[in-house]
Amino acid sequence: PAPTRNLWWSEGVTDYYTTVLNHRAGLLGTEDFFKTWERDIAALQSNPARLAISADDCSLRTWEAGTHSGAGGLNYYLKGRLVGVCLDLKIRDLSDGHRSLDDVMRLLYEQCGRGQGPGFPEDGIREACIRVAGEPMGAFYDRVARSTEELQFVELFASHGIDCRIRETESG
Repeated sequence: PAPTRNLWWSEGVTDYYTTVLNHRAGLLGTEDFFKTWERDIAALQSNPARLAISADDCSLRTWEAGTHSGAGGLNYYLKGRLVGVCLDLKIRDLSDGHRSLDDVMRLLYEQCGRGQGPGFPEDGIREACIRVAGEPMGAFYDRVARSTEELQFVELFASHGIDCRIRETESG
């Protein structure tokens, strides 16, 4: 296995797009769309590992665990889906709604030779996010992908007119 800090992107963010594209195609209604995020946020918030290992480190160390649950008990699919939500909402905020995570995906696709060239480098996702949304995106990217700080669901959803409340759990 090739060690990489980007499994949360390659697996989790592509999983994020499964939900987004099904909603855009009308195959998933708005209520179910939001219930997906509600369920995913609740699952992450109930896992104390979210505060002990970053998405990047979970990806890098996943081979230690031998499962997609990843190192330290953090599932990089789940964390990646939710980091994807956060990145998408933040890009929309920083660009006044003119850009989104879709633009990052398109940029990476072009940089990778439209599927015919080599993959992106380890910092390629971060660089693409900054190129799409501007310099302030770098610190935000570091926070959601490279740190163990809480993801800013309440603030990010609120900036798009969505009421998000995080319920406290015994472990979170």
